[in-house]
Amino acid sequence: AEPRLLRARAEDLDHGLDAAEALLAGVLDGGEQPLDPSLAGAAWRLRALVLGARGLHGDPAHHADALARAAAAWDAAERLAPGDPAIPLARGRLHVGPPEGRHLRDVARAHELDPDGWLGALGRALVVVHDATNRGGLEGAQAADRLREALAACEAAIERAPPGEGKGLELRAFLLRKASARGLGGPDAAARAEEDGRRAVEAHLRFAGPTGWRLHRAWSLRRQVEDEGRRDLAPAAQAALARVLAEHPDHPIASGELAILQFATLARGDGQGRQQRAWLAEFFDHALALNPCWWEPHFYRGHLLRQGPLADPVLALACFDRALELKPDHAWSFLGRAMVALALGRREAAIADATRAAELAPVLAPQAEQLAARARAR
Repeated sequence: AEPRLLRARAEDLDHGLDAAEALLAGVLDGGEQPLDPSLAGAAWRLRALVLGARGLHGDPAHHADALARAAAAWDAAERLAPGDPAIPLARGRLHVGPPEGRHLRDVARAHELDPDGWLGALGRALVVVHDATNRGGLEGAQAADRLREALAACEAAIERAPPGEGKGLELRAFLLRKASARGLGGPDAAARAEEDGRRAVEAHLRFAGPTGWRLHRAWSLRRQVEDEGRRDLAPAAQAALARVLAEHPDHPIASGELAILQFATLARGDGQGRQQRAWLAEFFDHALALNPCWWEPHFYRGHLLRQGPLADPVLALACFDRALELKPDHAWSFLGRAMVALALGRREAAIADATRAAELAPVLAPQAEQLAARARAR
């Protein structure tokens, strides 16, 4: 069993998911003798990782099944190591389960299991930052208090992190960018976010290599283009993606990031003409052909087709449906689908989706309420 498990790990690292899954089936399902618990736990963890990768990047027809099986594999690993906080933290990243958010309950569970350790601190930081930037929003009378609580949670995750680990820095950089865009966090919030992002990228480079570093940098810059309107950063993001695509022409993540980046800089900027939008549509078609199980390109393609010269509300509705199938608690997808439903005259569906968007992200409540009122008035 142990040599097969080592071979499965090697296949997984080389993206040989079929071979890794077959080897793991032999380890977990094919033996007559019971496995040593530590070996069985390692096998279940690896099976969960393999199935999670298959769910995210494999055949879209089997997406939900693969993620459900990955969650079941994490459950099996947890039965063998019920006190390990790494398991609920990893399972939470699958984003499976009802829209109420099993992933948030899982990362909160990591904090319960390890309140004084790094994984527990990271789990708490993920929950608190999610609440600050989605549920409560960094607006209103309580915004400063929420920001202080979220920054303190990030600080605890950073302080307890092992050397070279950048997830806490990445989370704090994201939070500070959100705060800076709303005039919170002080005059140096944007500079602090940039410094945290730089340090997180340096840590990521140690583990992910040049391709991972460039993807991480492009993602970080793209979020600033979107969230803060920093279109001046788009060329740097595009250059990082161009380097990845020069080495890996059909890289599924880089292709999707490039499509989203072009949408953020063109469709929301000056590129409102038919030719520009047709060009963007080609970007999304190519990205989704390579990676049909990534929710973000479906979401942005839905907005591309929602209005303008290429408007196709029926196809836009299908895009938002798919985005929500892949990420069922994304409030902005509910709001986008509500807009399309209203354009199609589906009043009840528009009201239901707008209501759900406001429940998931109260920061969207004013926009969602206006949309629902328009639907009721029709």
